[in-house]
Amino acid sequence: MIVGLTGSSGSGKSTVSKVFGRNGFTVLDLDNVSRNVASVGSSCLREITDFFGDAVILPDGSLNRKGLGEIVFNDKEKLDALTRITHKYILKEMEDFISCTEGDILLDAPLLFEANVDKKCDFTVAVLCNRETQIKRIALRDGITEEIAKARLEKQHSNDFFIENCDYCIDNFGDESQLISKAEELIRTLKKEGADD
Repeated sequence: MIVGLTGSSGSGKSTVSKVFGRNGFTVLDLDNVSRNVASVGSSCLREITDFFGDAVILPDGSLNRKGLGEIVFNDKEKLDALTRITHKYILKEMEDFISCTEGDILLDAPLLFEANVDKKCDFTVAVLCNRETQIKRIALRDGITEEIAKARLEKQHSNDFFIENCDYCIDNFGDESQLISKAEELIRTLKKEGADD
């Protein structure tokens, strides 16, 4: 069984991902994959540099993620170009991972639908949270102002999008222990659904 996990930033995905990992799922974090594919000397990094120029490279030869993020944040064309470059490498890594992994897999993918990762999944799951809580979490986690955190979130999908497009949603409107319980309950449901197919 392959489950795709998504949700906007600060929703509680990482907590849910850990619960899946403790319950027999092999977890692939596609955020980590996206960092790895653009490592020093990689084909992906060369393509990014060819498009965006040497200004996105740090003195040690690694990708200046913060600088690149600022370039693409308010420019949809440049963001689309970055997505086109990186997604093919990310999807190749994902395919390789799936082909050599036995048992149940969780794909932790913030851009589940944008990268068409949902097409590989038997079930899709979103973690939902209220925006005020997410803004505070992101600001604290990333050391940024709440204004910047709010601007980031406004570029991401709303809860309504996830409710409409995912097979299941877990609401994270309570505390962490409630979120863990809901995730464990969903895993039981998914395993039953998978067994019935």
